[in-house]
Amino acid sequence: MDNLFGIRLNQARLAAGFSFRTLAQKVGVSATAIQKYETGRIFPSSDVLMEIANSLQISLEHLFRSQNVSLGEIKFRKKAALGVKAFKAIEFNIRDQLERRLELEHCYPIPPISPLNPNEVPLIKINSLEDIEKVALQIREDWKLGFSPIHDLIDVMENQGIRVIRLEIEEKNFDGLFAFVHEEPLIVISKYWPGDRQRFNLAHELGHFFLHDKIPADMDEEKACHRFAGAFLFPKPSVIQEFGEKRGAVEWKELSLAKYKYGLSMAAISYRLKEAQVISESYFQFLRRDLIHRGWRKKEPDPQLPPDEAHIFEQMLFHALGESYISESKAAELLNISLDQLRVFRMIDEYKQRQ
Repeated sequence: MDNLFGIRLNQARLAAGFSFRTLAQKVGVSATAIQKYETGRIFPSSDVLMEIANSLQISLEHLFRSQNVSLGEIKFRKKAALGVKAFKAIEFNIRDQLERRLELEHCYPIPPISPLNPNEVPLIKINSLEDIEKVALQIREDWKLGFSPIHDLIDVMENQGIRVIRLEIEEKNFDGLFAFVHEEPLIVISKYWPGDRQRFNLAHELGHFFLHDKIPADMDEEKACHRFAGAFLFPKPSVIQEFGEKRGAVEWKELSLAKYKYGLSMAAISYRLKEAQVISESYFQFLRRDLIHRGWRKKEPDPQLPPDEAHIFEQMLFHALGESYISESKAAELLNISLDQLRVFRMIDEYKQRQ
């Protein structure tokens, strides 16, 4: 693009929630000058560039990065109550992380990622929510996961060719999103949610990936993805193995133990018991009321499950650095840290001190 700098400046300004006048006052130039920078009519001096970067809390490298991604259709949750400012900030953070990720991948002589195409995964015909259970089992079988608990869900999805980004913005109204970038799948979740909620959101967005355009017109896609998430993380055979085929009552401690084994909330596990017909609808409603009465709806007892970590970006980066696909300065730029910080991160300084 001829005016990539202007486009990036515009994206960063909107993500910060600044008007032309607000940014101009922070930088010390006129609002007209900011507008001209964005349209490419004039270019800022080096001093003004530094002020712009500092005011927007971004690096100069970001403003001049050659990689520019185009986010395809973004599927936010239907109930995501996001304002324009929050949406722009989320979109900006996604672009920043994804551009650095793609730039790193393009440094490899052979692409390190083989993106998964949902059309390459033939699914059974879906007519009901019960069929969603079968789809979840099919994906588990295709991915050789069996019925065991899934540890490191982000790594599992990345290894199957689905890029996952953890949003670095703490936004209470954001659960997750699914999008295609250059016809390749991308899932974004918040890094700030507890592990059980984060994992359910990951599996829910995975449901969008597999189920979009494959469910009947009269089936609610959000409900279908919720069913997929529960069945994928805690499949029916595992539910029966843990709790038995029929139960008249269950102990909260049983749900707590299953929570730490399978990584779902106790509320989600009780829902799985109902879906697997282990407990009746009336007993499920009793559990639901009891959970609310105990004050566990917003925060369940016992320590919170830690969120899943994302390892692949750093693994690819240090692999590329070790093979000299990228330089030290490029590695620092892609990590958004200084060269000195990178050397500490690499443990080089610690090694030299021992010599």
